[in-house]
Amino acid sequence: MCEVFLYFYRHKRKITLTHFVMITIVTGEKDSGKSSYLQNWYTKSPEGCGILSQKVIRNDLVAGYDMLLLPSLVRVPLCRTSNYLNDLQTLDTTTQGRFTFSASTFQEAISQTMPLLLCADTFWLDEIGQLELNNQGYAPLLHFAMMQCCDLRLGVRLSLMPDIIECFDLHACQIIKLS
Repeated sequence: MCEVFLYFYRHKRKITLTHFVMITIVTGEKDSGKSSYLQNWYTKSPEGCGILSQKVIRNDLVAGYDMLLLPSLVRVPLCRTSNYLNDLQTLDTTTQGRFTFSASTFQEAISQTMPLLLCADTFWLDEIGQLELNNQGYAPLLHFAMMQCCDLRLGVRLSLMPDIIECFDLHACQIIKLS
């Protein structure tokens, strides 16, 4: 729940408007279709702003992920496995598991998305993971979105969901579990 206070100067009264924020977490195991689900949902209801993930396949193997900025639909390389690091075109990286992430891409996405959040009613964020639990990656953007009182539509791997819910205080949420 988010409370917004309005103060009417002329009448010197304060009224409270209550807006219930809907938090929806799409979860499932690896390759269960979380990103596809969120992308299809956004295609049907293209409202708000955010970042979705798109898998990059090379030689029938996952080479990494690109971020898809919403609503512009601009696709930007986000992370790669060790064989495809040249795609990132930066030395400013951080490694988590088998992927190396472009720190500058995170920063660029955050700086482009934050102004859009000021007037958005829905925020989309896919692949919230270990980086965010360590207050890196998209963590600043997620915190900012929560302060804006907009609806959240989030993608989280099932094994990380309890930690993500606890870390970001997402206890009052709807969960869509894919299998």
